[in-house]
Amino acid sequence: MARATALTVPRRGWAPWLTLGGLLALVVWSYHGTRVELATLVSGEAFGQIGDYVAKLFPPDLSSVALADAASGAVETFAISLVGSVLSVCIAFPLALGATSTILYRGVLYEGQSLGPGARAARLAVYGVSKTALAVLRTVPEIVWALIFVFVVGLGPFPGVLALGFHTGGVLGKLFGEVLEDVDPRPLEALQSTGASRLGIVL
Repeated sequence: MARATALTVPRRGWAPWLTLGGLLALVVWSYHGTRVELATLVSGEAFGQIGDYVAKLFPPDLSSVALADAASGAVETFAISLVGSVLSVCIAFPLALGATSTILYRGVLYEGQSLGPGARAARLAVYGVSKTALAVLRTVPEIVWALIFVFVVGLGPFPGVLALGFHTGGVLGKLFGEVLEDVDPRPLEALQSTGASRLGIVL
């Protein structure tokens, strides 16, 4: 007969309770620090202000001046998106090449060839800097980049272009790097066997 084995339940200790207490303390501290007033939010005065704001939306302003402003804003938004996207590709592509290990120090390009300590350290440094730059660019939200560039270049559409380009450049660079590292090595081996240069294989 098979003997039943008793299951031992590990003791959790005080760590979960301390973590929960710390999180609650942070919530209370943030609540007081941001001066949240829930009573004001649910009061009749707040709902009255919301109602007044919604009422002012009707009837919509369809005058020629309002339509011209809306069209101008739409064109400017499209221009910011277009130029920002071009800038993001210009930022992402070189960083993606630097953040691709198969291009820098391993893979088909370096099979059978040993890199010296100095060359390998330099390539690892480029790889690390590129990876870090892409992580920072995509981690910082566009609104934060926009605030930073407003202080640098002033108000207008230009800080929006820079903010969109820098953040999207980090996102695209990560995607570009993943695509480059997932390339099928067989076509690269065929190029290398025909005597293609390293630059030609990369391109």
